[in-house]
Amino acid sequence: MFINFRKVPTLIPVILLLACSNLSRQDQQSLKALVIMNSGSREYFKGNEYLIPYLDHFGVPYLVCDLAGQDSLPDVSQYPLVILSHPGIFRGESNSDSLLIADIMDGISRGTGLVSFDPGSGCIDSPCDTEAGKVISMVTFPHPDHYITQNHDPCDTIRFFSEMPVTGYKYPDAMVLAGTGDIPLLVIQERGKGRIACWTSMDWMHSNILGPLGGLDDCLWRSMVWAARKPFVMQGLPPMITMRVDDVAGRGELWKKSPLYWVSTSNKYGFKPWLGLFIYNLKPQAIEELRDYLLSGKATATPHAFGRPPRKSTGRESYLATNPLDTVPFYYNPESFSLRAGSYDEFIYFNHQQAVAWSDQEALAGCGQVV
Repeated sequence: MFINFRKVPTLIPVILLLACSNLSRQDQQSLKALVIMNSGSREYFKGNEYLIPYLDHFGVPYLVCDLAGQDSLPDVSQYPLVILSHPGIFRGESNSDSLLIADIMDGISRGTGLVSFDPGSGCIDSPCDTEAGKVISMVTFPHPDHYITQNHDPCDTIRFFSEMPVTGYKYPDAMVLAGTGDIPLLVIQERGKGRIACWTSMDWMHSNILGPLGGLDDCLWRSMVWAARKPFVMQGLPPMITMRVDDVAGRGELWKKSPLYWVSTSNKYGFKPWLGLFIYNLKPQAIEELRDYLLSGKATATPHAFGRPPRKSTGRESYLATNPLDTVPFYYNPESFSLRAGSYDEFIYFNHQQAVAWSDQEALAGCGQVV
């Protein structure tokens, strides 16, 4: 299952395991990505502050290799994916740099994937430095049929909040998947048995330019999935299970228990319920219990309706008339706002009985304003 982070804000738990290829036992020693950084670089903070939170959020298992103070890498071929996590990783010492890059390229030729945020590293064939640098203010997607950009059609344009600097590099032998005009932002290339995805800038990850959930997150995780040698494992959705409970009126006393006793039962089995509250049906005891659950992080809640008022002459209005417990009258706060509906529940936001919006007068009355 692949998730478009742009379109799916609410997530459920899943582990994404991509199909296995024929690998030797030695090649399967690690399913982690190798994240290469250089804490001695002035742009190290971008990898640490921009990229690492994404990897944690996407559930990509990884090992960090800091090149500061060392001249060698782990065996790149043992990892399904290598990530050059920020610009300026290499130190400008030509002999040392060339050896490190040669190790990376050898691993790629043998099937390891590469996602690079260091466009000047030389990992893409035939880079052409056209000029010192440029800026872009939006991104388009010329190849929507590619796996990485399949959620973006040719008319899709993502506009930044402010201009973003990009390198002056062009890659004649690579395919441009995202960019502006002739300025590439994301390019891909296959080399030997491996695949390379190169981002010419990662500054879009900052909220001043675009930030998380701004529209490029899917291209980011898809570039890793596409490039990585399979099997490649990521927990593409966070480990969370939701429990929604509507029409919460706090009527636990019907079973000789506390008003919201079932919340603690839910907690016992690992659930943190969301409570859709009938706010005027909650007795003071229920409100105190609710407060404890909310402040301790054991539940979340929001008003769902004002509640179910006692409209019948007997003061009894039940969910199921055949249920003797459910015919016990609902408590309704005597200081509540004036009723708006003639029957059923007092909804806050919409007149569900008539399937129409509240009139302005009714809406104001529901906010406690005299009209």
